[in-house]
Amino acid sequence: MKKCAVKGVESMRRAYKHNSWLNAKGKGVLLVVVALFFVGFARQGYKIYQVKQETIKTEVKVKELQEKKDKLQQEKENLGDLHYIEKIAREELNMVRKGEIPLFIVKERNAEQSAEDKGATSNKKENVDTDHCAKV
Repeated sequence: MKKCAVKGVESMRRAYKHNSWLNAKGKGVLLVVVALFFVGFARQGYKIYQVKQETIKTEVKVKELQEKKDKLQQEKENLGDLHYIEKIAREELNMVRKGEIPLFIVKERNAEQSAEDKGATSNKKENVDTDHCAKV
């Protein structure tokens, strides 16, 4: 029985040695298949990442548009209020009521700009006066 067992082991060794080039080839093919699998997996992961980034951008855009919509809706509701209309007319269009005197506050500029403006303004006034005299 020992001889049979030894013969069986020897025949398996010969078969393994005989097929060892197949095993090396098979390992190479397996390695290529595994590498292709990982490349495909990485590509899919990157596509998922891109989709998530696009989703985040879209959600931010939706939030901005919703806020803009809410603001416009509030302004639409305020347009029926006469006090709101008066406030907008006064602030944005500088309108005044009959008998009111408008008051405009002019901010001062630094000394260099104001000197340049004064020189430019006096030249403009002279041109206007000269033009006015020529027309008369």
